[in-house]
Amino acid sequence: MEKKVFGVPSGPYQFQESSRFPGGYVEPFILNSSNIFFELEDKRPHREVDILNEHCKFLLKASRSMETRKLCSICGEAPVKFFFFLNYSIISKNLTCCGSEYCRQQLVLGRVGGLRAFHLESLRSFKKVKIRRDAEALFRWALKLKKSSSPEEIFKALTSGYFKKNPLATELIEKPIKKPEGEKVEKNEKNPLPIRPRNCSSARRRITAEKQLEMFPGTKIRPRD
Repeated sequence: MEKKVFGVPSGPYQFQESSRFPGGYVEPFILNSSNIFFELEDKRPHREVDILNEHCKFLLKASRSMETRKLCSICGEAPVKFFFFLNYSIISKNLTCCGSEYCRQQLVLGRVGGLRAFHLESLRSFKKVKIRRDAEALFRWALKLKKSSSPEEIFKALTSGYFKKNPLATELIEKPIKKPEGEKVEKNEKNPLPIRPRNCSSARRRITAEKQLEMFPGTKIRPRD
Protein backbone atom coordinates (compact mmCIF):
# COMPACT_ATOMS: atom_id res chain seq x y z
CA MET A 1 0.00 0.00 0.00
CA GLU A 2 1.40 3.40 -0.99
CA LYS A 3 2.08 5.65 1.99
CA LYS A 4 0.50 9.10 1.86
CA VAL A 5 2.85 12.07 2.15
CA PHE A 6 1.95 15.53 3.38
CA GLY A 7 2.93 18.19 0.86
CA VAL A 8 4.20 21.64 1.85
CA PRO A 9 1.16 23.96 2.00
CA SER A 10 1.06 26.92 -0.37
CA GLY A 11 -1.52 28.87 1.61
CA PRO A 12 -3.74 28.96 4.71
CA TYR A 13 -5.81 25.99 5.83
CA GLN A 14 -9.58 26.28 5.56
CA PHE A 15 -11.78 24.15 7.80
CA GLN A 16 -14.35 21.86 6.25
CA GLU A 17 -18.03 22.70 6.58
CA SER A 18 -18.57 19.73 8.90
CA SER A 19 -15.78 20.78 11.28
CA ARG A 20 -15.80 22.72 14.54
CA PHE A 21 -15.09 25.98 12.68
CA PRO A 22 -16.92 25.59 9.34
CA GLY A 23 -15.49 27.75 6.57
CA GLY A 24 -12.96 29.41 8.89
CA TYR A 25 -9.15 29.36 8.72
CA VAL A 26 -6.43 28.14 11.07
CA GLU A 27 -4.11 31.13 10.70
CA PRO A 28 -6.19 33.84 12.48
CA PHE A 29 -6.26 31.68 15.62
CA ILE A 30 -2.46 31.80 15.86
CA LEU A 31 -2.23 35.49 16.68
CA ASN A 32 -5.69 36.00 18.19
CA SER A 33 -6.53 32.80 20.09
CA SER A 34 -3.28 30.83 20.15
CA ASN A 35 -4.68 28.41 22.76
CA ILE A 36 -7.08 27.05 20.12
CA PHE A 37 -4.26 26.73 17.59
CA PHE A 38 -2.16 24.66 20.02
CA GLU A 39 -5.20 22.59 20.89
CA LEU A 40 -5.54 21.70 17.20
CA GLU A 41 -1.80 21.03 16.90
CA ASP A 42 -1.71 18.82 20.01
CA LYS A 43 -4.76 16.82 18.97
CA ARG A 44 -3.87 13.24 18.17
CA PRO A 45 -4.59 12.54 14.49
CA HIS A 46 -7.24 9.89 13.75
CA ARG A 47 -5.80 9.07 10.34
CA GLU A 48 -2.34 8.16 9.05
CA VAL A 49 -2.06 11.64 7.56
CA ASP A 50 -4.12 14.35 9.20
CA ILE A 51 -3.81 17.42 6.95
CA LEU A 52 -4.91 19.86 9.65
CA ASN A 53 -2.46 18.49 12.22
CA GLU A 54 0.39 18.44 9.70
CA HIS A 55 -0.45 22.00 8.61
CA CYS A 56 -0.17 23.23 12.21
CA LYS A 57 3.14 21.44 12.69
CA PHE A 58 4.47 22.97 9.48
CA LEU A 59 3.57 26.48 10.69
CA LEU A 60 5.41 25.83 13.96
CA LYS A 61 8.47 24.71 12.05
CA ALA A 62 8.34 27.56 9.54
CA SER A 63 7.95 30.18 12.28
CA ARG A 64 11.48 29.45 13.49
CA SER A 65 12.65 31.32 10.40
CA MET A 66 10.00 34.01 10.78
CA GLU A 67 11.01 37.47 9.51
CA THR A 68 9.97 40.22 11.91
CA ARG A 69 9.45 43.77 10.65
CA LYS A 70 10.22 45.82 13.75
CA LEU A 71 13.70 46.96 14.81
CA CYS A 72 15.66 46.16 17.95
CA SER A 73 14.91 48.44 20.93
CA ILE A 74 18.64 48.44 21.84
CA CYS A 75 20.53 49.10 18.58
CA GLY A 76 17.61 50.17 16.40
CA GLU A 77 19.25 48.57 13.35
CA ALA A 78 18.37 44.87 13.10
CA PRO A 79 14.94 43.16 13.21
CA VAL A 80 13.78 41.92 16.59
CA LYS A 81 14.46 38.25 17.36
CA PHE A 82 13.83 38.08 21.12
CA PHE A 83 11.58 39.56 23.77
CA PHE A 84 12.01 39.64 27.54
CA PHE A 85 9.31 38.23 29.82
CA LEU A 86 9.85 40.69 32.69
CA ASN A 87 9.20 39.23 36.16
CA TYR A 88 7.39 36.45 34.27
CA SER A 89 4.35 38.71 34.18
CA ILE A 90 5.04 41.64 31.82
CA ILE A 91 5.39 41.63 28.03
CA SER A 92 6.19 44.85 26.19
CA LYS A 93 7.46 45.97 22.78
CA ASN A 94 10.06 48.03 24.66
CA LEU A 95 11.59 44.79 25.94
CA THR A 96 12.68 43.40 22.56
CA CYS A 97 16.04 42.99 20.87
CA CYS A 98 17.79 41.57 17.81
CA GLY A 99 19.92 38.43 17.75
CA SER A 100 23.28 40.04 18.59
CA GLU A 101 24.92 38.95 21.81
CA TYR A 102 25.49 42.55 22.93
CA CYS A 103 21.82 43.53 22.57
CA ARG A 104 20.64 40.41 24.35
CA GLN A 105 22.97 41.10 27.28
CA GLN A 106 21.79 44.69 27.50
CA LEU A 107 18.15 43.64 27.47
CA VAL A 108 18.47 41.21 30.38
CA LEU A 109 20.95 43.27 32.40
CA GLY A 110 19.62 43.94 35.90
CA ARG A 111 16.22 42.45 35.11
CA VAL A 112 14.41 39.38 36.43
CA GLY A 113 12.58 37.21 33.92
CA GLY A 114 13.25 35.13 30.82
CA LEU A 115 14.35 35.74 27.26
CA ARG A 116 12.01 34.26 24.64
CA ALA A 117 12.47 33.93 20.88
CA PHE A 118 10.02 35.25 18.30
CA HIS A 119 8.60 31.96 17.04
CA LEU A 120 5.29 30.25 17.69
CA GLU A 121 6.59 27.77 20.28
CA SER A 122 7.13 30.73 22.62
CA LEU A 123 3.38 31.35 22.67
CA ARG A 124 2.62 27.83 23.89
CA SER A 125 3.73 28.45 27.48
CA PHE A 126 1.42 31.42 28.08
CA LYS A 127 -1.64 29.91 29.76
CA LYS A 128 -3.16 32.93 31.53
CA VAL A 129 -5.54 34.87 29.32
CA LYS A 130 -4.06 38.34 29.87
CA ILE A 131 -0.44 37.29 29.33
CA ARG A 132 -1.40 35.23 26.30
CA ARG A 133 -3.22 38.18 24.73
CA ASP A 134 -0.26 40.46 25.45
CA ALA A 135 2.06 37.96 23.76
CA GLU A 136 -0.23 37.63 20.73
CA ALA A 137 -0.37 41.44 20.45
CA LEU A 138 3.45 41.58 20.62
CA PHE A 139 3.74 39.06 17.77
CA ARG A 140 1.26 41.05 15.67
CA TRP A 141 3.28 44.18 16.36
CA ALA A 142 6.58 42.49 15.39
CA LEU A 143 5.08 41.21 12.12
CA LYS A 144 3.14 44.41 11.38
CA LEU A 145 -0.14 42.53 11.38
CA LYS A 146 -3.57 43.41 12.77
CA LYS A 147 -6.23 41.38 14.53
CA SER A 148 -8.21 41.66 11.29
CA SER A 149 -5.35 40.56 9.00
CA SER A 150 -6.38 38.00 6.39
CA PRO A 151 -5.36 34.32 6.63
CA GLU A 152 -3.17 34.82 3.56
CA GLU A 153 -1.30 37.74 5.16
CA ILE A 154 -0.67 35.76 8.35
CA PHE A 155 0.46 32.66 6.45
CA LYS A 156 2.90 34.72 4.38
CA ALA A 157 4.28 36.52 7.45
CA LEU A 158 4.92 33.21 9.23
CA THR A 159 6.39 31.26 6.30
CA SER A 160 8.19 33.70 3.96
CA GLY A 161 11.46 33.37 5.89
CA TYR A 162 11.23 29.58 5.78
CA PHE A 163 10.75 29.51 2.01
CA LYS A 164 13.70 31.88 1.52
CA LYS A 165 15.95 29.60 3.54
CA ASN A 166 14.56 26.47 1.91
CA PRO A 167 13.93 27.34 -1.76
CA LEU A 168 13.62 23.65 -2.67
CA ALA A 169 10.59 23.38 -0.39
CA THR A 170 8.49 25.13 -3.03
CA GLU A 171 8.94 22.06 -5.25
CA LEU A 172 7.10 19.99 -2.61
CA ILE A 173 4.00 22.17 -2.70
CA GLU A 174 1.03 20.04 -3.66
CA LYS A 175 -0.31 20.88 -7.11
CA PRO A 176 -3.60 19.77 -8.68
CA ILE A 177 -3.32 16.73 -10.90
CA LYS A 178 -3.95 17.57 -14.55
CA LYS A 179 -6.03 15.25 -16.69
CA PRO A 180 -4.25 13.72 -19.72
CA GLU A 181 -4.86 15.69 -22.90
CA GLY A 182 -7.49 14.28 -25.21
CA GLU A 183 -9.16 12.16 -22.53
CA LYS A 184 -12.85 12.79 -22.15
CA VAL A 185 -14.29 12.19 -18.73
CA GLU A 186 -17.99 12.31 -18.00
CA LYS A 187 -19.06 13.58 -14.60
CA ASN A 188 -21.89 11.89 -12.79
CA GLU A 189 -23.54 14.32 -10.36
CA LYS A 190 -24.61 11.54 -8.01
CA ASN A 191 -21.23 9.80 -8.15
CA PRO A 192 -18.25 12.24 -8.21
CA LEU A 193 -15.88 9.55 -9.49
CA PRO A 194 -15.11 9.76 -13.23
CA ILE A 195 -16.73 7.16 -15.46
CA ARG A 196 -15.53 5.75 -18.74
CA PRO A 197 -16.67 7.30 -22.02
CA ARG A 198 -19.61 5.40 -23.49
CA ASN A 199 -17.83 4.60 -26.75
CA CYS A 200 -15.27 2.39 -24.92
CA SER A 201 -17.70 -0.45 -24.27
CA SER A 202 -19.11 -0.43 -27.82
CA ALA A 203 -15.59 -0.52 -29.28
CA ARG A 204 -14.77 -3.50 -27.07
CA ARG A 205 -17.89 -5.33 -28.30
CA ARG A 206 -16.89 -4.78 -31.93
CA ILE A 207 -13.42 -6.17 -31.33
CA THR A 208 -14.82 -9.17 -29.48
CA ALA A 209 -17.26 -9.91 -32.28
CA GLU A 210 -14.50 -9.80 -34.91
CA LYS A 211 -12.40 -12.25 -32.90
CA GLN A 212 -15.35 -14.62 -32.54
CA LEU A 213 -15.89 -14.63 -36.29
CA GLU A 214 -12.19 -15.22 -36.86
CA MET A 215 -11.98 -18.11 -34.41
CA PHE A 216 -15.36 -19.66 -35.21
CA PRO A 217 -16.31 -19.07 -38.86
CA GLY A 218 -20.03 -19.15 -39.54
CA THR A 219 -20.94 -18.09 -36.02
CA LYS A 220 -24.05 -15.98 -35.94
CA ILE A 221 -23.70 -13.00 -33.65
CA ARG A 222 -26.82 -11.28 -32.48
CA PRO A 223 -26.44 -7.51 -32.71
CA ARG A 224 -26.99 -5.58 -29.47
CA ASP A 225 -29.27 -2.61 -29.19
